[in-house]
Amino acid sequence: MDFDPRIERTRQKLHQAITELVLAKSYDSISIRDVVAQAKVGYATFYRHYNDKEALLLDVLDELLGELKVLLRPSSGDLTAEGTLIFTHAAQNGPLYKVLLQGEGTQTILAKIQADGVDELLSHWANGSVEEIKTAVPRPILANHIVSGIMALIKWWLEHDMSYPPTEMGRIYANLFSMSNEPS
Repeated sequence: MDFDPRIERTRQKLHQAITELVLAKSYDSISIRDVVAQAKVGYATFYRHYNDKEALLLDVLDELLGELKVLLRPSSGDLTAEGTLIFTHAAQNGPLYKVLLQGEGTQTILAKIQADGVDELLSHWANGSVEEIKTAVPRPILANHIVSGIMALIKWWLEHDMSYPPTEMGRIYANLFSMSNEPS
């Protein structure tokens, strides 16, 4: 499929519209009509791109998390650097992270992201991309705990107006991750 700048512009308008609306009012109260009015596109245009508002929000968040995965892919195992990248990305995309992590109307999307994060971490452990975890806790449970903790830490940080710089949050992230990695 060839790149069509008109399609990309429309997608970006819809992405921006849903983000702005979710930050202004509850996700559940937003209608497709609200989204198309905010994006200044036609109602039928919305349905050419998405089946519903959840599909639109999921596309926005998938794009956001795709960017984050690209940033983290060449991981050297330096947890402070990894954490700094995560929190720098969260700072640069604060409104989208707030939409994702506020949870209202996004539980299905959060569950998918949680599952994807757990799968990604388990995959890294399986192929040796990260140091072997030595713990009595089964890996799927530990992975779930770590991913949940990362999401909660980002949410706390955003709710507290990013009161620490991303570099400090990177150090905190590394310390918390190291605590999860200690044998019991």
